[in-house]
Amino acid sequence: SEHVAIYEGVEDALSLLSVGWEHRVWACVAVEDVGKFPVLPDAKTIMIFADPGEIELKQAASTAERWKAAGRHAKIFQSKDHDINDALRGGS
Repeated sequence: SEHVAIYEGVEDALSLLSVGWEHRVWACVAVEDVGKFPVLPDAKTIMIFADPGEIELKQAASTAERWKAAGRHAKIFQSKDHDINDALRGGS
């Protein structure tokens, strides 16, 4: 697939799949791993789903910048109050 989505947590990645996402999803396990996610040779676009917080946004921005420098598209999604799993389930 030309598109890939990454998350910090496994539960977040599974939530995206549960709503019908049809592209690759990677769970990075730790926030630091989000910032180290490599540019994949066969992917043109990365969607980075970051948990709330300054450190999480910084790590997401690091990967987005690396992908853009490689001529790829990158988009960061960050909920203000909940992690993505909670946001997709209606927040709590």
